[in-house]
Amino acid sequence: LFIDFARVLPGLPKAQVKSRVILAPEHAKRLFRALQENIVRYEREFGPIKIPQQETRTIAPFPVGKGEA
Repeated sequence: LFIDFARVLPGLPKAQVKSRVILAPEHAKRLFRALQENIVRYEREFGPIKIPQQETRTIAPFPVGKGEA
């Protein structure tokens, strides 16, 4: 399983992969569970994490126009 960490900037046509993590499926599932547990704890203490609805699918928290990722 590959997890790519990319940088998406406004005005740039493509995302740039900065790091790649290669995980065995078992380790990916452990990471997923750890993230789930930490999000549950966070939301229990601070309230739900709201995700704004976006018209287009993007990984960036800002509009990126017509660029490719």
